[in-house]
Amino acid sequence: MKFQFVLLLLVVILMGFPSVLFAQPPLSAVQSGEASQAALTMETVEKSWKGPLFGFGLGLGFASLSVETFGFEEESGIFSVLPVKVRLGYGLSDSAVLYGVVGGERDFSVEWITPYVALGMMFRGHRNSRYYGFVALGSSFEDDLLGSYLTLRGGSGIEVHPSLSVEATGHVKLWQIESVFVTGSVFDLTFNYHFY
Repeated sequence: MKFQFVLLLLVVILMGFPSVLFAQPPLSAVQSGEASQAALTMETVEKSWKGPLFGFGLGLGFASLSVETFGFEEESGIFSVLPVKVRLGYGLSDSAVLYGVVGGERDFSVEWITPYVALGMMFRGHRNSRYYGFVALGSSFEDDLLGSYLTLRGGSGIEVHPSLSVEATGHVKLWQIESVFVTGSVFDLTFNYHFY
């Protein structure tokens, strides 16, 4: 019984330790002279981009596809897609992250479009900025029908809550199969959660 009590006490202390460590006094309790010190403490508690980063994104978008043969456009269309992406990276500083992303889009009327892999960079002006930009270059996996495509992605995001952000992305896809040239463009809006 004594061992169980000690174990329970240890669990309670360890679970409560982070909340005690990072607790902030209410603003009404802070004296005018202490305001700058409290602000400094709050700043140190904010999440940093330094170190490993893992992210997951899901949203909605629109894609257009045009097919040209010998310089003549044969087919084009616009359709809605469901974009999904998984991001794994490493923060070099509070303003720059190098990352790799695996993603794809689900065409609601047909099927999954061939997934892609890309390497890129996230960046922001300063540590406290909620806005950031990103750019990535990559290629798709091999497809039996169309082969693989090149993709160039870019966009910007805003952190609406720590770790939760909304990103607007535009990307271009290029295929070339013998004399057939296929161009695809996608614009999407995704909700992303980053663990860092």
